[in-house]
Amino acid sequence: MSLATLEGRLTVRLGARGATLASAQRPQAARLFAGRGAQEVLTLLPTLYAVCGWAHLAAASAAMQAARGEALRPQQQLARDTVVDGEALREHLLRILLGWSAALEHRVH
Repeated sequence: MSLATLEGRLTVRLGARGATLASAQRPQAARLFAGRGAQEVLTLLPTLYAVCGWAHLAAASAAMQAARGEALRPQQQLARDTVVDGEALREHLLRILLGWSAALEHRVH
């Protein structure tokens, strides 16, 4: 199966009572996870997304905990928020730096 066939949309909403997922992902994506254990899914999931892999992992982990009826401890939530915020900051800074680089290059030529 080619990764190109996995194109779609996944909407994750994290809230005080857990996570909700809405997927417009093609059904082939679900086959990647069929028959795999939770830990294997959590290992594989972030590798499918070039951007925000940690955010996907945090959302999937929160969803699995909610499905098991486990409450998220405040320390866990803080750790997840910190990792996701750090990843978002990194992505934004990367985009800014790439934009500046292109703008400076354009100005020099």
